[in-house]
Amino acid sequence: MDCDLRLGRRSDLAVRLTCERPRCRECRLSSRAGAPLKEVTLAALGINLPFLIAQIVNFVVLLVLLRMFLYGPLMNMLAQRRERIRESLNAAEAARAEVQSANQRVEEEVAQARREGQEIIARAREAAERQATEIVAEARRQAQAEAARMREEIAAERQQMASELREQVAQLSLAIAQKVIGRALSTADQRDLIGQFIVEAGDLK
Repeated sequence: MDCDLRLGRRSDLAVRLTCERPRCRECRLSSRAGAPLKEVTLAALGINLPFLIAQIVNFVVLLVLLRMFLYGPLMNMLAQRRERIRESLNAAEAARAEVQSANQRVEEEVAQARREGQEIIARAREAAERQATEIVAEARRQAQAEAARMREEIAAERQQMASELREQVAQLSLAIAQKVIGRALSTADQRDLIGQFIVEAGDLK
């Protein structure tokens, strides 16, 4: 075909092919005759109009059914899944907060136990120091008391020994005096002699 044709739509769904070249000889001849060049129907194009309409209706029905039976449940399932995810996140956040709170409580309890342990150790050290001081003081008192008792015993023994020694010396002196004088001394003479010896022995100490 020598001329360029374009498709035109009519109310009866036929297609008119008209030329766009104003000087086309074939188009001028056809226009003079008052007849269209050519008409092409949908059937000529291989299109079945009832089948096309049925396909469109089926597609629309399919969309409606999908929306009713698939889109709705799918949206509900997605909403439920989002809700479960949100609840899981909330539960995880609550668990994390609980773990953090538990860790904080454990740290506080450990710190409290450490402080109490230090206080117990300090009190035990103070008690041990006081007890050691008391033990040392008691030992010192006992040692001093024992030393005083021993000094008293030594002084008493010494005094007793001195008294016994004076008595023995007096008896010996009396015996010697009796032998020298050659006679027995009276009780008064013995008393005077012993007293004089004791006085002299006391002066010799």
